[in-house]
Amino acid sequence: EIPFEPFVPLTDDEEHEVSRAFSTNRKKILVTHESSNIEIAGEKIRCLLPGAWLNDEVINLYLELLKERERREPKKFLKCHFFNTFFYKKVEYLFT
Repeated sequence: EIPFEPFVPLTDDEEHEVSRAFSTNRKKILVTHESSNIEIAGEKIRCLLPGAWLNDEVINLYLELLKERERREPKKFLKCHFFNTFFYKKVEYLFT
């Protein structure tokens, strides 16, 4: 069974938070993911703006959140494993 996850529009307060995150000091840490110790600063979050390149740490944080979601509700979501994006660079180095 495929879980249904509808898109829920942001509230006005959430829209304000997003705007504030994109306009904050580039060096200010906006969030630290406790279990992985990934820190996302203003300069990294800007990769989510249209036309920007995604940042490895932002991708890794999202993968951590997907893993947490699966652990929180294992019957609802498929069990998955994600390699950190930096893992691939290390593997590539080994085979070159």
